Amino acid sequence: MIERLRQIRCILCDVDGVLTDGGLPFDRHGQFMKQFHAQDGAMLKLARKQGLLVGILSGRRSAAVEQRAEELDLDSCLLGVADKLQGLKKWLAEESFELSQVAYIGDDVPDLCLAGHVGLLAAVADASPLLRRRADLVLQRPGGRAAVAECLTMILQAQDILPDERPITGHG
Repeated sequence: MIERLRQIRCILCDVDGVLTDGGLPFDRHGQFMKQFHAQDGAMLKLARKQGLLVGILSGRRSAAVEQRAEELDLDSCLLGVADKLQGLKKWLAEESFELSQVAYIGDDVPDLCLAGHVGLLAAVADASPLLRRRADLVLQRPGGRAAVAECLTMILQAQDILPDERPITGHG
């Protein structure tokens, strides 16, 4: 597993059920509301600062996700992607990365298409049983509860690029 983590140059994650707890709350105007974990944001920023490409790959479109991606200055925000494998391949062609250099963090059936194609398929602790069985790594934390931070910490540690002290950003 350590060698696999060392090969990762790009980290992408799903949103609903990974960066959030998977709930789909609506406000009184029918707009989706999202709640993100600050530790995930801080680690995404740190991974990017350490030279890794970081982003979102999700089947759903959301203004809240676009805003969060902009706040975190992510390298990519691929939303509304029905076929994640084809969407990822198209994006990677523009970025000059190989599938084997990608870690993807998912939680449900739409993420299964990436199994066996990406360098690391990680599943949050509360992912669907189908994805947990096919994932290369099952995280200890559930979606929306710093599971992304857990995975990124493992990758940065394996690559010896995790600073001794994380910088305080204030906006995580």
